[in-house]
Amino acid sequence: MCIDINATNNLLALVTGYHNNESTAFHLLYLRVCYSGMLFGVALAAIVAWFLRKINS
Repeated sequence: MCIDINATNNLLALVTGYHNNESTAFHLLYLRVCYSGMLFGVALAAIVAWFLRKINS
């Protein structure tokens, strides 16, 4: 993807529907930050639930 920038731009435009590379990069970064935070929250809740279940047993 780093070698052929035009192909990368066309692929990103096809997937995201945007031709503005800066906007696309910002949106993808924002989504990654949000979803990684949600994934961390779910994992933390699962660990706490497992730990509390282990204490009650």
